[in-house]
Parts: sequence; structure tokens; C-alpha cells
Amino acid sequence: MTQSDSRVAVYTGSFDPITLGHLNVIERAARLGDGMFPLFAPNSDAGKASFEKLWEYVDKYGRDRSKFGLEGQLAYGAGPEKWSQHLEAFKEVGGTHVCVRTMNAGLATPQEHIDAIRRYKAEVG
Repeated sequence: MTQSDSRVAVYTGSFDPITLGHLNVIERAARLGDGMFPLFAPNSDAGKASFEKLWEYVDKYGRDRSKFGLEGQLAYGAGPEKWSQHLEAFKEVGGTHVCVRTMNAGLATPQEHIDAIRRYKAEVG
């Protein structure tokens, strides 16, 4: 096992309302991390405020925004009518990467999960 030089922060929850504890996590991610995996939707007011605060801290610490990865999880189970909306909302807050989450979408086999990811890619690009 090798040690990576990268530091990535993961934080979960609705962040609604955003608390001092949330702000502390966001600040440390911006100061110490190379990226972050936010596990909440960016399209709520609280989600947008969290991302605005993140970028404020990234700038405060002289970090290069283009080198700070931000990978969001997009839910396959939301359905095709929501996929593009969710992707665009994540791009708007500075998202750099996405993961399509197929859990809890009624899929029973590994092949169904693979096919779902392929369908998502075909629909959204």
C-alpha cells in the first residue's frame, strides 16, 4: 500500500441550516485538501451557500480553483427528467467531476447497474 500525496475531504448532510461546524469542515477542506466529495445536492439554498463559502475559503488561502477538485454524486434514481438539471446545478457551483449513484434505484444485478450508468451517459453525455 502506498501513501498518496493528495488530500480529499468528504462531507455529508443537508447543511440546512449551515452551522459553525459545517463552516469549519468547509474551511479545513479548502485550506488542507486538494478536493472534496460533497454528499448533498447543490441546488438548495443551503447547498449553494455551502459551495459559495467553499470557494471563498479556497480564494482566501490562495488556492488555485482549477486545481481543487469537486466531485458530486448524482442520483440515477431521480430519473432522466432530473439528470440534466442536477448535472447543471453541480456545474454551476464549480463541480469538476461527477459520480452516478445507482444505489436505491431498484436495480438487482451488477449488469443492471452497468447498463444504468451507460444509459445515464447516453442521455446526459
